[in-house]
Amino acid sequence: MLNAHPEICVPPECGFAHWLRPAFHARDVADPDVRTEFVHAVLQSRKFDGWNMNFSSLYDCIDAYNPQDYPSLTWCIGAAYAQTSGIIPAWVGDKNNYYIHHLEQIAAWFPRSRLLCITRDGRDVACSYLALSRAKITSEQAPRLSSDIAEIAEGWSSHVGDIHRLLRDKPSRAMHVRFEDLVLDPQATLTKCVKWLGLDWNPSMLRYPGQNDEPPAYLEWKALTKHPPDPSAIGRYKTAMTGDELRVFESRASQALTSLGYGLEGGAGDCDHRR
Repeated sequence: MLNAHPEICVPPECGFAHWLRPAFHARDVADPDVRTEFVHAVLQSRKFDGWNMNFSSLYDCIDAYNPQDYPSLTWCIGAAYAQTSGIIPAWVGDKNNYYIHHLEQIAAWFPRSRLLCITRDGRDVACSYLALSRAKITSEQAPRLSSDIAEIAEGWSSHVGDIHRLLRDKPSRAMHVRFEDLVLDPQATLTKCVKWLGLDWNPSMLRYPGQNDEPPAYLEWKALTKHPPDPSAIGRYKTAMTGDELRVFESRASQALTSLGYGLEGGAGDCDHRR
């Protein structure tokens, strides 16, 4: 949705900015040799092949913007991607759910960054994990997720705690959005997001399915990004989880659920035994 805004570019996920920082942050990024080495390292990064970029397009963008520090250097890679669509972005986004493990590090490494966190009812997250674990996905880059309800609940609860700490410690740089609010009222929720970035609402964000640039291989598990928000995705756990699964999840994540405004079912025994 944000990628569909004319002043924002959020390329396909690839964690090169985080992965390559130890090797390049202390070096002279104005040095053409360092820039050349960096571009080659980016091109060899896992998942970057989905961007369909080449050395010249990346290096030329770096040369044009002439970054003087590592965060600016990584911004140029996103800007180069934006240029393939004729966009000069005000913001370049970097989406990656594994960043949840490195929030404080990313905030320190990229001091001009903003961190936008999205949460979803953990019980619905568990349903998605279980569905993905049964899907016949051929891509080697597909996420490898747990299918153990207790493990999913504990991991989700821990991540919610990480987000709460980020919001508490860096209130001016962090923002939280609930999946359910985004689905039920996308315009209002997206307006808050772009206003936080100093931008205006643009209706193109609701036309994102037609501007989807996810690499084809990723659509094996991201096919829903080609469709409008679906309210039926909210509360799917009520029919997809067994009573035992619900009890296990809530027993391990009750505090995290209630902290985000999600009510507890109490492990109700009348849940359908279907997934």
